[in-house]
Amino acid sequence: MFIRYFAALAGLVAVATTSAAQAPDFSAPVWSTGYEYTAITAVRVLSDGRVLLLDVGENRLQALTAAGKPLRDIGRIGAGPGEFRELRSLVALRGDSTALVDVVLRRIQYLDGQLQFGATVPFPNIDGDGPGDLTLADARGHLLFKTFAHRATAPSAALVRWAPRRDQVDTLGHLLHPLLTRPMKVGKNLAQYVIPYRPEDGWGMTPDGQVVVVRASPYVVESIASGRAPFRKALSAPAVAVTAGDRKGWATVVQDSIPRTKPPFDPSGIVSGGDGSLWIPRHFPRGARLRQWDVVYPGTGRHVVRTLRSTQDVRAVTAAGVYIATTGPDDLQRLEFHRHGGK
Repeated sequence: MFIRYFAALAGLVAVATTSAAQAPDFSAPVWSTGYEYTAITAVRVLSDGRVLLLDVGENRLQALTAAGKPLRDIGRIGAGPGEFRELRSLVALRGDSTALVDVVLRRIQYLDGQLQFGATVPFPNIDGDGPGDLTLADARGHLLFKTFAHRATAPSAALVRWAPRRDQVDTLGHLLHPLLTRPMKVGKNLAQYVIPYRPEDGWGMTPDGQVVVVRASPYVVESIASGRAPFRKALSAPAVAVTAGDRKGWATVVQDSIPRTKPPFDPSGIVSGGDGSLWIPRHFPRGARLRQWDVVYPGTGRHVVRTLRSTQDVRAVTAAGVYIATTGPDDLQRLEFHRHGGK
């Protein structure tokens, strides 16, 4: 499903240390949206419980009450103030403000806690793809994203920190990223394909601004660019075979490059929780009913494994609970809220 290739967003709220040990009951949501969505790719939770929901399938940004009831749509399609072409990310900032990342207009717009539009800032002028997959911000409002620099022997992406108001960019580190295949002709155009199931690093951030990288090979969570004591946690996950069904639909030019087993986790689904957790979705066998998530707490070094249905994707985690996009048999989605420790 294409929604797994977009980053999931976490709303950042105050840390509650008591919630870390309590597992939600993922079979019994506190509430579920009555309305169904095409592809819930980003969820931002405000301090009063209101929810911003991005449905990238409909190019729609909607505000919900703390009980999951629709309030109103925000913005509209266009290129002016309060308008967007294609939103990809909702980045949590201080004071309930949010940065809306528009990958077509190559800009961010600021949305305040009253859901009113503010300033618009263009993407930085740097090499690479720019912050199309920007997902996180530190306490000073600096935004993090990847910019790609593919090399034949060392496929990599730079993890970049951008200060929009000063238009200043610096590099925090480098991430393993799969190589593109050679160009191939599609109709009258040339296209390149990312090789599926190649090991790829991901990243996240704790509520106090510690940047952590999830390494794919070996499977390790470690801190970078931090003035504090370094954090490192080695994890393991069982090998999952790449099946004929997984290969189906990929171009012939890609087939010979697809590995026999999947990497340990899917970096596009990593969620930084407002309770200090980092949720990492493991790859799972095609057709499996259940999947596992590695939940790491960099502040304490704690690691637990949570089991969800394969149709459930974590979209945000707060001190109160977990927000999940659940896909039905018709491939439409509902947003659910699951409280830490159950109802």
